[in-house]
Amino acid sequence: MSSSSIRRCQVCQACWIGPQLFWSTGQRGSNLDLAGLVCNTGYGGGLRCANPAKGHPGGDTWEQREAWIRGTTLPGDVGREPLAA
Repeated sequence: MSSSSIRRCQVCQACWIGPQLFWSTGQRGSNLDLAGLVCNTGYGGGLRCANPAKGHPGGDTWEQREAWIRGTTLPGDVGREPLAA
């Protein structure tokens, strides 16, 4: 893939300009976070998913984000062990 190539996922509307992922909002993103939040879930679109990280473990998940919102992890600690109660 050349650095000037552009492709868009027909499922979640994420866009890759070269190797860089941009969420449908236009924010830069991580292929692994997209995989954990969308592609590796029931909403991932199966074979239509364009994310090269689909099926790979890692990245952010909804469970980790819920823990951060509930205050059991700190911002930036998503993906790490929860804080002790």
